[in-house]
Amino acid sequence: MFGTRPTFASADAIRAGLDAGAVLLDVRTPDEIAGGTLDGALHADVTGPGFDAASRALDASRTYYVYCRSGARSETATKHLRSLGLDAHNAGGFDGLVRAGLPVAG
Repeated sequence: MFGTRPTFASADAIRAGLDAGAVLLDVRTPDEIAGGTLDGALHADVTGPGFDAASRALDASRTYYVYCRSGARSETATKHLRSLGLDAHNAGGFDGLVRAGLPVAG
């Protein structure tokens, strides 16, 4: 049987979370990040060798909204973060978040 499709947090939920102190986590590759990132986002390449260590170093008292290019890798990262006991939500893809009005860095 096929896997389930990722469920993304709404832009309104992300904005409310950020207003309450949540953290954006960009899990794209460095090449993707070079094309732009959301303002204030932390970066940890989910495909890179240091992702597990970076995940374990995150503050467990914070909420994380995780995004990538399309939402697939952020789903993988979100599941991993949750397995570590973190409050993590899949925010979806970068372009969709920009279209929804989340601010871009720079």
